[in-house]
Amino acid sequence: MTAATTCVGFGCAALNLTVGSIRGNAWWDGQEFLAIPYATASRFSPPVLSSHLGNFDATNILGDGHDACLQPPYTDLTTSYGTEDCLILNLCE
Repeated sequence: MTAATTCVGFGCAALNLTVGSIRGNAWWDGQEFLAIPYATASRFSPPVLSSHLGNFDATNILGDGHDACLQPPYTDLTTSYGTEDCLILNLCE
């Protein structure tokens, strides 16, 4: 991974990788890149590493349409949210 040489706008962070580029958030004390998919898998199958990200928006925990990992119910104790397909990682510096 190498830091991108250009990034437009306040609070913008970017990484250029061999598999694509990632846009993240810049804070006063570091950077964060959220919900980056590192692999895919069908249910009960071994994961396969991702080989291409394209231009990925990692500024939100939901990323480019990726849900958070399955979460337990909080309010009514019956409804969970998220998805089992959560082979994602967060990078923080």
